[in-house]
Amino acid sequence: MIRMNTIRAIGFMLLCGISGQSFAGTFLNSCYDLPGVTPPDNTPQKGLYVFIDQTMALTPMMKQAVIDLVSQWGAHGERVKISRFSANISGQYSELVFDEVGNIPPTEPYLFHLRSKHKRQILACIEEKKNDFHSALVDSLFTTLKLTNDKLPKTNLIHSLAEFAEQMVAVDDIDDKTVLLITDGLENSDLFSFHKRGKVKLINPKQSLSKVRGAGLLPSWHKAKVYLMGLGYISDEKFYSRPKIIKPLKQFWERYFAEGNAILKANSIGTPMLLTKSIL
Repeated sequence: MIRMNTIRAIGFMLLCGISGQSFAGTFLNSCYDLPGVTPPDNTPQKGLYVFIDQTMALTPMMKQAVIDLVSQWGAHGERVKISRFSANISGQYSELVFDEVGNIPPTEPYLFHLRSKHKRQILACIEEKKNDFHSALVDSLFTTLKLTNDKLPKTNLIHSLAEFAEQMVAVDDIDDKTVLLITDGLENSDLFSFHKRGKVKLINPKQSLSKVRGAGLLPSWHKAKVYLMGLGYISDEKFYSRPKIIKPLKQFWERYFAEGNAILKANSIGTPMLLTKSIL
């Protein structure tokens, strides 16, 4: 397993502007492509879906927290997807930036029936591919996080989430799904806006959710475990989100995901930071 200090080092280089190499292709059963070897089933049993709002300027500490949460995935055959979304302007739009499945480590019964030579080759390859997967994952994630910018026009968050749920989460035949949403949770569209003259305004959760429901923009999250990091965060030091403003905003998103067949835990919503070290 790649060590956390290695992951942090890669992240530090990328944040300082030293671009890493992006890995193309797949990390699927290439390690088992040997004469006379039947590969094990590598169908992913768990999936992680990371959606990053580019209109939210994250601090270095927040970026590192995202890296620490996501880099735990992939070592046991999980599927990981990372997407960014923003206003549809030049260079900023919804984009899938990472979609890979890690190799499932071979079980002892599987290894027992292999020749010693093949066993050594497969175990060495699995370790190498695991490191390649994590390097590619961290590379894509840091590159995407570097593009976050609060000077971008605010995006249609509700519309973007409906598209992600239907086109990325629903399409995978995986029972155990986890969604990590990096956003301030502040909608700003023709539907409604949570902003008013640069500040976060006091909202009515029931009325706002009714508008979402009426517009047909309440998707099913298919019993995915959902985590939201960054709720109510404003990078402009002239403004901040007061507790009485944050409470109804949090209630809106709790109701939005609950009604959308998602699973929320007590620590699922960070205002702004998540109070957990693992979502695996």
